[in-house]
Amino acid sequence: MSELHASALLSCWALLFGPILGWLGVTFRRSDHIFEDTKPRNLSLWWALPLAFSGVGIVSMFIPSVLKNGQASAQTQFEAAWLGGFALASAALVLLTKTVTTLVTIRAGGWGGTLTPGLALGAGLGAVTGLLWSQIWPGTSIAAFVFIGAAVFLGASMKAPLTGLVLLMEFTHQGSEILVPTILAIGKAVAATAWAERTHTEAE
Repeated sequence: MSELHASALLSCWALLFGPILGWLGVTFRRSDHIFEDTKPRNLSLWWALPLAFSGVGIVSMFIPSVLKNGQASAQTQFEAAWLGGFALASAALVLLTKTVTTLVTIRAGGWGGTLTPGLALGAGLGAVTGLLWSQIWPGTSIAAFVFIGAAVFLGASMKAPLTGLVLLMEFTHQGSEILVPTILAIGKAVAATAWAERTHTEAE
């Protein structure tokens, strides 16, 4: 990764998209719990898992980064800017396919954690929104958007916002230079997720 640096445009993006990323992280966590509760635990596993894995295998023939635990997808998003004009389409495609293949695998009966898949999805959201934002206000490395997106989404999906930040700093050995916009995004995400959780509880 290249060195990450804070900027006014990164802070503005963080204030605007922090709540959205946080809400999407909560949505991912809820979807994961629903699929975990409803996944097959009987003989239907014999056809559900092979069918799901076959689908993932077919997708991986065209988008290899959907495989494994999410590290490849996240790395692809950190490198999105290198693809030039294809960067936005590539980032969006990887984000979409990783989301679908992760949830389909869980729903079909697959077992495993969602820490690195959550990191990958957050990285994808950071890349897509950052690339769009840079069309309006250029000047910041896409990797900075990816870092913040991953930290916010991961923290929201785990209900541990500061843990998400610490994990990203540990994984990437980056982050100290963009702590201000990252904390702004996390703070807005915490407020948004608290509101979403309260609304969900009242609706029940």
